[in-house]
Amino acid sequence: MNIEITIGSDPEVFLKDPVTDEYIPSPGVIRGSKESPAACNGGAVLSDNAMAEFCTEPALSADEFAYNTKRVFDQLDSMAQDFGLVTVIAAHAKFNKGSMDSPYLQEFGCDPDFNIWTTKQNRVKADELLRDDIRVAGGHVHIGICDKDTGGCPTASFNPYV
Repeated sequence: MNIEITIGSDPEVFLKDPVTDEYIPSPGVIRGSKESPAACNGGAVLSDNAMAEFCTEPALSADEFAYNTKRVFDQLDSMAQDFGLVTVIAAHAKFNKGSMDSPYLQEFGCDPDFNIWTTKQNRVKADELLRDDIRVAGGHVHIGICDKDTGGCPTASFNPYV
């Protein structure tokens, strides 16, 4: 078998107002949604709950993966700068009361989200996160194993933060 390995990702970051030091929800700042990501050079960007997410095209080498990641991140960062915001790479953020009232900002996790070991759907216990207006960033690394002879290319995904 003549195989080719690819790697891509879809990390989430936060947006922050550097003047007020407040985290700002991404809807209205970052184009694209889970249902319709906004294409950009090297991948796509979207608003995912309060976070800004960027997705990289599959890469064939570590150098290409790093290049794609930086290229797409820089485009997302430029969108944030257009609104006077900065991107923040962090595991979690606490938003101000009142900024998280939209029903869209009350949704958590992948849609739907499954436990990789039990294959059962995860139940998101979001009460504490909702009460305190905390959001947690995540992301996935996608590994493709392609058969160059047949064109078959199933993709595996895992979360390195688990």
